[in-house]
Order: sequence, then C-alpha cells, then structure tokens
Amino acid sequence: MATVADLISRTRQYLQGGHPERRNLLATAISDATTTSIVCTYETQGIASNSRISIDLEDMHVHSVNAGTKTLTVSRGDYGSTAATSHAQDSVILVGALHSNKAILDAFNDTLLDLEGRGLYRVATPLE
Repeated sequence: MATVADLISRTRQYLQGGHPERRNLLATAISDATTTSIVCTYETQGIASNSRISIDLEDMHVHSVNAGTKTLTVSRGDYGSTAATSHAQDSVILVGALHSNKAILDAFNDTLLDLEGRGLYRVATPLE
C-alpha cells in the first residue's frame, strides 16, 4: 500500500517529466522550528538569495548563502507552509522546485475535498 510520501514522490517524478531536480542534503538535523541557519552537505551552487528551498513539507525562503560554510539563512515556514519542529540529518533539500512537496500535498487534499463535495468520496468512521 502506498504512503502519502510515495504518492508525492511519484507525482514529483511525473511532473518533472524525467528531468533531474536540483537537490542537496541537510548536513545536520534541525530540532527547532525557529532555526534559521541551514547547513548543506554539498556545495550550494544553484541556491541563491531570494530563492525557495523545500525540506519535507516545509518551504523556506533563502535570504543569503555562504558558499564557504555551505550555510543558508532562511525564513522558515514560508510560502504557506508551516515551520516543522524537526528535520532529520540527510533530509533532501529541494532547490527551486516548481512543485514543492507541500504544494503537491495541498493539491491532493483539494482534489479529495472536491470529490467529497461531488459525493464520490467520503470519510467515514468504521463500523464497530
């Protein structure tokens, strides 16, 4: 059975049309929703000031990039997302993705709400 993460990944692959995405990895875990310094594992090329990065379901606005230390200064929970309380080390950083994980999840939820309104889908509690 597919998880929501699997569905987001499959949708992302479809939307990319076989073109590779710019990615990096989180060098150190984030354990606080107020953290504004993000350290990347790899070189920060392709990440610029005033761009967007996404980690898990959180989108962030990049204010500055220190290429020497591979550190980004960001606004957390931007573009309609919520700042997560944690992100694990080695989490994927999507760089300038056209469709963030949060945007894809929102589209799924909007579709489900639309289907529910048309009577095609309904959330119900199981019978006991």
